Amino acid sequence: EGTFVPRPLQPTRNKKKAKKRKALEAKERKANGRKKKSASANGKAPPAPSNMAPKLPMESGGAPPMSFPPRQASGPNRILFIEHLPSDINHGEIDVIFNKLPGFKETRLITVRNVAFVEFENDYLAGLALAQVAEVTLRGDKLHINYAKSG
Repeated sequence: EGTFVPRPLQPTRNKKKAKKRKALEAKERKANGRKKKSASANGKAPPAPSNMAPKLPMESGGAPPMSFPPRQASGPNRILFIEHLPSDINHGEIDVIFNKLPGFKETRLITVRNVAFVEFENDYLAGLALAQVAEVTLRGDKLHINYAKSG
């Protein structure tokens, strides 16, 4: 299950050291009676081990396509997890939705992932809030709200 991919060798910066190393290798090959074949000698990288994971198809930007399985709802919890938020959302817009609900404590916004966590005083009040805002839309998009994973 390893994802390690060997990096190609960097060209040596010091030519004198490279010359000495090549001369030493040639001397060793003569002494051993066989020719040492290096990966850089034929211009190709060594073949990847057969136990390596297959390469992922890449999108036009060079990153692998993002496809996550749908999030499973966890059991009752005092923290609600909100996903599929607009990328330019701020705390105020989320607070407007949840601030009026009983037991509301705080929101934590993770903008790079477009998710937020809304904390309530206990799991009962969080459950009431979840039931009340289950069909809420923000800027025309329905929010996906579940209990956060505990632990």
